[in-house]
Amino acid sequence: MANDPSLPNARVKFLDAAGLPVDSWRKFLEKLSRQPSLTGDQSAAILALSERVTTLEEASQELGGILGLGSVSVTGSLGGQVVIQLQGDTDAPGPSFYYGTDAAGQKGWNPVSSRGITVTGGSMSGAVIPLATIIGGLSASDYTLTGNWYLWCSPTGSIELDVRRAAFGSLPPGPGDSICGGNEPAVAAGLSASGAFTGWTTSIARNDALSVVVNSVTDVTWFVLLLEAV
Repeated sequence: MANDPSLPNARVKFLDAAGLPVDSWRKFLEKLSRQPSLTGDQSAAILALSERVTTLEEASQELGGILGLGSVSVTGSLGGQVVIQLQGDTDAPGPSFYYGTDAAGQKGWNPVSSRGITVTGGSMSGAVIPLATIIGGLSASDYTLTGNWYLWCSPTGSIELDVRRAAFGSLPPGPGDSICGGNEPAVAAGLSASGAFTGWTTSIARNDALSVVVNSVTDVTWFVLLLEAV
């Protein structure tokens, strides 16, 4: 075998970058397994090794170069079932979270920065806001209301607002389009109040028509309504 031209150069690495025997060594092992001078056990062992190399190559091709880098781990055996899973994966916690890396470099589910829908009505130096005043607009993007609503007013007084929503083709929203579920934002004899979206319809789509309607008012000339959303 010392003069056999098929013997790979000793300086050639046995494994390639993928961890598989390089082509010259694989062919050498196949030829070696057929040499008549080997014992039956030696030939069988080398043949089994050669078959295993072939299996590894075929499995590598089936995987298509899947890499478990960064936030992805790949588990399983080559040629068998492979499971790809996000590091620190859990059941999706809801629309107020995203999967990614936080400021500390930790991978996992992180809360989405809150956005909000803000509506302002009246004037701080004007007259009391007329009953049934309607302030309308269109949603600039998709929103999911989450957290709380906040209502400020001036001067000290009482005010209740209804929030209505309708699809773009059905605007303007009417009395039957309230999303508050009977839990309308209100300030009672004060300057501010807040509350949760209990009973509300919390999904707002891009281009939905929105209206804020003054249901009742006493002494208030100006208000700001903030609806937290993601």
